[in-house]
Amino acid sequence: MIGLRTWATTFSDEAWRAGHRAGIIFSWLLAAVAVVSFGIGIWLIQRENPPTDLIVSFYTLGTLVTTLVVTGLMILSAHKAAKKVAGEQVLAEEGDEIEAFIAEQYENG
Repeated sequence: MIGLRTWATTFSDEAWRAGHRAGIIFSWLLAAVAVVSFGIGIWLIQRENPPTDLIVSFYTLGTLVTTLVVTGLMILSAHKAAKKVAGEQVLAEEGDEIEAFIAEQYENG
């Protein structure tokens, strides 16, 4: 129920696992972004001179943009990996159907 839900990752359990394996690196990167952002925020608050509105705005925008970019890369990476697995599964299924059809035609003469 929880995870990266694209048409490719929901194709099969194997595609779901492949997509999430590809996206895990970006999950860790998101955690690093959160820790760095938190550290910068604490540092800004504890300074003798309070940060200006412009600095706070850049800090907030930088954190937001970085988070969105990393999240987008995570979704793209997961989708590509799951799509590859889904494509391989479809080709395997179609290959089995073609082989069964050929075998049936061969038996019928």
